[in-house]
Amino acid sequence: MKNLKNLALAALAAASVVSSHAAGIETGNQKVYITGSTGFRATVNKSLYSLYSNNIAVWDGGTSFSELNLAGAKNLAFTNVNLSGVGTVDVICAFGGSEAGIQCTAAPSSNKKFPFYDLSKILTASGTTASVAGGDMTKGSNGVSTYTTAQSATITFADNAQNVSAFTGAGAASDGTTYRVFGTDSGTGGQRVAVIPFNIYGSKNFPVSDMNQKAFLDLCKNGAIYGSQLINDDPNNLTATNWTVHFAGRNIDSGTRVQAMLMAGYGTTANVKQQAVTASGGVITVFALEPAGSINGIAMSAGNNGQSSGGTLIKWLTNGPGTSSVTVPGAPANLKKASNFVSTYCALPDAVGQYTNGIVPLTWNGVEGRCYSRDAFTNSTGVNSNGFVSGAAVYVTYLDQGYTNIITGRYPYWGYEYCFYNTNQATGSIAANATTNIYSALLDRITNYSSTDNCMFGAIKLNDMKVQRTTEGDRVIPGAALQ
Repeated sequence: MKNLKNLALAALAAASVVSSHAAGIETGNQKVYITGSTGFRATVNKSLYSLYSNNIAVWDGGTSFSELNLAGAKNLAFTNVNLSGVGTVDVICAFGGSEAGIQCTAAPSSNKKFPFYDLSKILTASGTTASVAGGDMTKGSNGVSTYTTAQSATITFADNAQNVSAFTGAGAASDGTTYRVFGTDSGTGGQRVAVIPFNIYGSKNFPVSDMNQKAFLDLCKNGAIYGSQLINDDPNNLTATNWTVHFAGRNIDSGTRVQAMLMAGYGTTANVKQQAVTASGGVITVFALEPAGSINGIAMSAGNNGQSSGGTLIKWLTNGPGTSSVTVPGAPANLKKASNFVSTYCALPDAVGQYTNGIVPLTWNGVEGRCYSRDAFTNSTGVNSNGFVSGAAVYVTYLDQGYTNIITGRYPYWGYEYCFYNTNQATGSIAANATTNIYSALLDRITNYSSTDNCMFGAIKLNDMKVQRTTEGDRVIPGAALQ
């Protein structure tokens, strides 16, 4: 592979060794921008690397190059990718969530953009104290955002279909924009590529092993519940336990959130009451409603906001229960409880790496999901019979009871993973043709992985499914998954 000889960061002058995995950057190429699902990014990153390994330039996944670090990266770029019959382009990825990806890729306007690496900024950067190790842009005082520019994407991955998105294209969204419809509007297309499983998790030392639908719905609506609502589903016997559960979750950019709300029967547009967690010394100390805010023109009230990363949520869950007495919102003040836990929803790649740090995977109405067993991931340094865990990246190379429960329709918290494209957003004709070329190449790779392939990270091959959904969040019916 090529050396990073053209990357002119001042910090590199002090570096004696540059990774042989980083390709030289040139800035004159048209760009293909890829975005979308954070929960599926590891599969996308590894697939791109399998296609264009000689062209990896920069990433934010670890202090040195490895395929695991690359898999966990949220920002990365391949430079000088030569596509036969098309031309040479740069392929730049930034993953911010399924809904954010649909918005960024389907928007006809220029103001629904997402920050992607700007290779010209990286090439000409000076005066920084950053220590860039072989293309890793996470190190140093400036941070990744220093080297980004907001762009529209031409390819996105999503954990949910566009028709249940906030950006359906069926009419003006709440931000006043009418979005293009993938597969209907000229220059667009898309299809299902895999099944992506999700789980519900409890924080460290969580007292029970199951989440029932009624309790989860109450969490969505109220932001917290008493332990008795999980043990005997009896909201009238709130003195039966001395603990509470508080609800944390993602912001509206997340497809994981969309699927969780569909599974709960709550609807994707209803307001939730999610809580931000503060911890100190491994113990939860404060709960507070997520503050009100706005993302790309979509207003979020207090509680209806959330975190941009599943990784942040899961790290909150590695803390033990708070011991300050807390009252569940709407309950009598004399029903304060002294042990206070957290529960959230999350995709596997962000969660499984934290199994050894105490988070508790929960069954759903008594049924196991994918990667339910924590014992399968006790080895954090190498390959075992079940997989490979390293930081944010997880190889899942086995089929468990949760896999069987999903493909046969017993476990409901999963979604179809979609890949969409929109050549109307392309920076030029070469980038437009490259978009459809790369889209086809990714479809070919991903749809042909087996469910035990280490590129799938727990996702399931479409053809393995013995059931399907014709509508997102609907009941499953017999039949193989439709593409």
